[in-house]
Amino acid sequence: MVISTSLKGALPWIFGVCASGFVPVPVSADEGDPHGSPQELATRPRPSADESCRALVTEFVQRLKQDGGKYAFEMTIHSTVHNWVAYGKGTFQLSGEDDWPLVGHGIELFSDRVAGEQPFAASMADSIDPQIRSDGRLYIWIMPWAVEREFDMSCVDNVFTRVVLGEGVVSVSLREWSA
Repeated sequence: MVISTSLKGALPWIFGVCASGFVPVPVSADEGDPHGSPQELATRPRPSADESCRALVTEFVQRLKQDGGKYAFEMTIHSTVHNWVAYGKGTFQLSGEDDWPLVGHGIELFSDRVAGEQPFAASMADSIDPQIRSDGRLYIWIMPWAVEREFDMSCVDNVFTRVVLGEGVVSVSLREWSA
């Protein structure tokens, strides 16, 4: 498939990114979106974060309120739909908001994108800005794409994770605390 570099030609690519998570997927008008139309996606039932995360978020928030500082994080996304894996690192700190108490910033350190005709530089690292809600919902803002994603997570130990139907495996591990 030949993809135009004009904005009009890039729109199916951009919509492919939004619909599939973080993976740039060339989608032509005749092929349709492999994950469903926006209407289909909007009507799919959504899982909710389970109670396993509430205690974990509370524990991290209490430590940050008591001692200040920040927590390092590592994030991985492994697509079950495409041959694609990404890895990023950063830090979380208190946001000052009760509903979304943890806010972070990091960079993508690895993504197995391939060079070729596409609307981004394959070697350029994305900026990732995750937030964690008090019940364990994970929100991620990805630049320079201006893509936002939101996932209801499950928690074990220091890990927020979920297998997301039609997306893949999303995991965020909170690591060491630092002042």
